[in-house]
Amino acid sequence: MEAEKANQPNEDAHRVQREATYRSDLEEAVRSSEMSYGHALEGLQEGVWIIDKDACTTYASSYVAGMLGCRPEEMLGKPLLSFMDAPTADNFKDVLKQCQQGMKQRREAGLLRKEGACIRAAIEISPLADQHGNYDGAIGRVQDLTALARARQELRETQEHYRLLAENVEDGIWTTDMDLRLTYLSPSAKRLRGYSAEEAMSQQLDQMLTRDSLHHAMDVFKEQLALEKEEQKDLSRSWSLELETYRKDGSTIWVEEKVTFLRDAQGRPIGLLGVTRDITDRKRAQEALKESERRFRLVTETIQDVFWIRARGLTETVYVNPAYEALWGHSRESLYQSPTSFLDAIHEDDRQRVTNTIRTQSDGEWDMEYRIVRPDGSIRWVRDRSSCIRNESGEPYLITGLAMDITERKETEEALLESERELLTTNRIAQILLTVPDDQMYADVLQVVLEATDSKYGIFGYIDESGRLVLPSLTRDIWEQCQVADKSTVYPPETWGGVWGDALLEKRSLYANEGLRVPRGHLSIQRVLVVPIMYKDQVIGILEIANKATDYEERDQKFLEAIADKIAPVLHARLQRQSAEKLLHHLYQTERELREKLEAEIKARAEFTRALVHELKTPLTPILAASSALTEMLDEGVAQEFARNVTRGASRLSSRIDEMLDLARGETGTLDLVCSEVDPLPLLETTVSDMAPVARARKQMLVLQLPHFLPPIWADDTRLRQVVLNLLGNALKFTPERGTIVLRAREEACNLVIEVEDNGPGIPQEDQRWLFQPYRRLKRGTRSSGGGLGLGLALSKTLVELHGGQIWARSEEGRGSTFGFSVPLGRGRELADGRLSGP
Repeated sequence: MEAEKANQPNEDAHRVQREATYRSDLEEAVRSSEMSYGHALEGLQEGVWIIDKDACTTYASSYVAGMLGCRPEEMLGKPLLSFMDAPTADNFKDVLKQCQQGMKQRREAGLLRKEGACIRAAIEISPLADQHGNYDGAIGRVQDLTALARARQELRETQEHYRLLAENVEDGIWTTDMDLRLTYLSPSAKRLRGYSAEEAMSQQLDQMLTRDSLHHAMDVFKEQLALEKEEQKDLSRSWSLELETYRKDGSTIWVEEKVTFLRDAQGRPIGLLGVTRDITDRKRAQEALKESERRFRLVTETIQDVFWIRARGLTETVYVNPAYEALWGHSRESLYQSPTSFLDAIHEDDRQRVTNTIRTQSDGEWDMEYRIVRPDGSIRWVRDRSSCIRNESGEPYLITGLAMDITERKETEEALLESERELLTTNRIAQILLTVPDDQMYADVLQVVLEATDSKYGIFGYIDESGRLVLPSLTRDIWEQCQVADKSTVYPPETWGGVWGDALLEKRSLYANEGLRVPRGHLSIQRVLVVPIMYKDQVIGILEIANKATDYEERDQKFLEAIADKIAPVLHARLQRQSAEKLLHHLYQTERELREKLEAEIKARAEFTRALVHELKTPLTPILAASSALTEMLDEGVAQEFARNVTRGASRLSSRIDEMLDLARGETGTLDLVCSEVDPLPLLETTVSDMAPVARARKQMLVLQLPHFLPPIWADDTRLRQVVLNLLGNALKFTPERGTIVLRAREEACNLVIEVEDNGPGIPQEDQRWLFQPYRRLKRGTRSSGGGLGLGLALSKTLVELHGGQIWARSEEGRGSTFGFSVPLGRGRELADGRLSGP
């Protein structure tokens, strides 16, 4: 007894070791089989669902997850009953209890898809046990009954569809074996022959077909059997034949049989499949053709259109109705004698096209329009349509056609085309007038007019302020071809002559197609059409076209007059704008001249500035007042816009003068600052807010990067804001659309540092030394906007230095630029020279 007790610990140790080894082997077996069983489970045509003893999902195959509209991993750990509708969940509580007792169950279940829909499924659930035989969960086989039910329903519907098709189709459907005994006959056979399907199935072929048709059918069958012996046979071929068959009442009907072989899996014929169609009516129609032909002649003899029938290739005129003589003006007998004589009357410009069409249309079908010249010289438009008549073999052997007089329709179409031509030309010219610069506009408009009128040469010009005719539309090639000794593009009224001079002087359109004389060396002019461009009864320009291949006519004159009427208001507006631009150009030229003098005499500028400002401001004040008043007096339109342009130009000029004055004061030490303690944060925030609309208009992003606190500075807030605005303005100006401008500030070494960074085109290294020089503007492609006097950065430099700070720029071509400046912090940073003053 004591020995047994002594051996007990060893046995327990061995049992624990065995269990551990068993569990290790089992786990390894599970792991090694997971992949193979997993692939097997996923390949089943049904789903697998495994739950643990608490009825929570431990595995769900893709089939099951797909049924529920989710992924397998989404189902893990969730209770089985949570995927079921309420009735199914209640029922499966009992199923799980029975499963725990070792019972296998199969039930239909309502499963809930992820989106909430309910589907029907069959679940066969079997218990799982651990190594001790205790219940450890269950495995379920899941089959989607929704898809199965749908498939069964579709199969039933398909079978019913084909049954109804076979039983209700008008044509008869039949099959035979290779001995030509009927094996199937559709119910429609009774409609065709009067026999029921059962009665017809008992008949022999000689009881069904007349003698001739029986012989014909057997001959065709033998031919088809012979084709089966060929190596390259067509397994899908079919054949057609027409047969006369007996009806139950003793009469006969004609049917068309479409027949093909029924074949086994190896492609060997095992019977025939045929479709029978009643063609008795077609046969009767053929018999009625002769009567139809008689009636046909009665109709064709009375219609007004030309009806004709010819042999293929136009070798013979079979028939032509009397309307040919009325339209062509030639006898029908001439067409019978010479079938192609109708071609002789076709207009020479159309004859080759018509002949080619007839020759290339081998089937004899065409639809074409052409002109014919009648014996009296009149021209008529004809629409000629044809079609072919084919024989039993499908080959065309006759051509029939109808020729209609469409002269009136053509005249209407030509009027519509003329209207479309005018609209198209007007639209093209309008686009040019709205988008093309003045120096190119005249030539472009003239080119459109020449194309629209099929003319070789032309001129488009305007009357300038001195009453002279100016012709900017003369192209270089025409200018070089003209060898007139005193040729010019500007003609005073006393030099106006010829057709174009008469048209301008008389204010009316003129054209001539002969008797034209030109100066020696001038381009040869055979035909010419001139239209003066009028605006409110005043001649403001001219349109002239010349050397059209055919004579100019009244319709050409009306067309060009319509174009001139469309051009007139826009041309007048352009001329008015040019006049205003000349005035502005004169003002800008004056400004540039003054700036150049100031640059050349920098030392004398300080003393001269006040007098200069007075002299320039004095005329600007009445100009601004007058232009503003004129803007309010004028109605909305071109003239009012000109007045606004004058106002804007004068205002810009006034701003430039102020900048010049500030810069001159700074250089001579007479520019004073009014300083106070300034909080930089609100100053920068309001400045960026003011510039934000400009950035949005340019589709740019303006970013403000500020710390939570910046020390106050002693500064002139107006002048400091002016510096920031100058730097922001430059950045906005040179940054492309959708670019970004960043304004940042920081405290650095007892200074406030403010920087503006952009991602514009950058500045070449060699040009950076001129950045803060007055009256220096870089060329476009570096950092020029094409406007201004080059004072902004120079004035900013002066203002920053007056605050005791510094200004700088960092830039790399193609990679943007950063402009920054610094000012001292605190009130004790005033400059020793005393130019910073304050309260």
